[in-house]
Amino acid sequence: MGGGISLNAAANDPRIKATAAITMYDMPRVGAWGYFDKGTADERYQNKKQIAEQRTKIRYWQIC
Repeated sequence: MGGGISLNAAANDPRIKATAAITMYDMPRVGAWGYFDKGTADERYQNKKQIAEQRTKIRYWQIC
């Protein structure tokens, strides 16, 4: 079975108590370097800065 189908089947089966999934992506590396190591260091920094600003805005509206 495909990964998504297997996880969905496991989530709906009361006999299964735990599941685990793996991904082929190195997510910390993706966070640091972007997908396929794309972009310059400055572009990656600007991207992270923009994401942080969005988080701040979302959090502000959740508090108010």
